[in-house]
Amino acid sequence: MSLNLHLEPLDAVLRIHEPLVTRNRLLALRRLRRRLFAVGLRVARPLQIGGQEVAHCRDRLAELEAFVPHATPPPDWESYQWLFGAMGELHRALRPVRSELPRPAISTYGPPGSLRRWMTVTTDAVAGDRGGREAARRVQDLVRELSTQWVP
Repeated sequence: MSLNLHLEPLDAVLRIHEPLVTRNRLLALRRLRRRLFAVGLRVARPLQIGGQEVAHCRDRLAELEAFVPHATPPPDWESYQWLFGAMGELHRALRPVRSELPRPAISTYGPPGSLRRWMTVTTDAVAGDRGGREAARRVQDLVRELSTQWVP
């Protein structure tokens, strides 16, 4: 959900985030990336922009980080072994980290239980709008369907 620009001469990436990304959340994510980088994980190391952690780009926040070269691995057994090994490294690195990461201003993910809990608020909020009521009804149907397929 960000606009990413590879700045080749700097070997860096400029990320311009959606307006809904808060400064506190972005700063917390940068602290977490620094911790992961410090323990030897291959992550995008945060860089400063003119001495600042975060810059404004019109109504959006922007950040700069080191470019991490990458390529899509082939879909073979060695790639899957590497993937699960890398996930294990990430989990071990995250275990001692006690980081408060502010919730996003808007969620792009939610398990069925959370979606069901918010449906009452959503339905009440759109009660006066015919299109909104229809959209809420459709979402309720989709949440019911999702619940039957959900694997925790």
